[in-house]
Amino acid sequence: MDQRVWLAFLFLCLLSLSSDVVYEGGRSVSGAFLNLLEAPVIALGVLGVGEFVNYGMRFLSGLLVDRMASSGLQWRLIYAGYAVNLAIPLLALVGRWEMALGLLLLERIGKGLRHAPRDVILAELTKGFG
Repeated sequence: MDQRVWLAFLFLCLLSLSSDVVYEGGRSVSGAFLNLLEAPVIALGVLGVGEFVNYGMRFLSGLLVDRMASSGLQWRLIYAGYAVNLAIPLLALVGRWEMALGLLLLERIGKGLRHAPRDVILAELTKGFG
């Protein structure tokens, strides 16, 4: 296997792993954090809607990747999606529950945005594996 292919594969895997670690760490305390910021109970329900938004963004980014079939576009969507993951560490800087909820929802949008293009690139990279 070409060394560039191996490095791209390893890069995407490590990026995905670190992103999941950040997200799961933030998600595990999101309810208590919103409670600390005195968010109403409905805010937790809205947080659940974030999962729906995530799947909607997966669908839209999948359509976009399928229609465009450009590797450059796929990488840009992946980078944009992972950049939005920085919303989770930014939670440390917010003092209002509305801002915290917005950052948590923004992270879900980013995950949906990067999911389909990442899977397409990983499938292309691993064509000869199995």
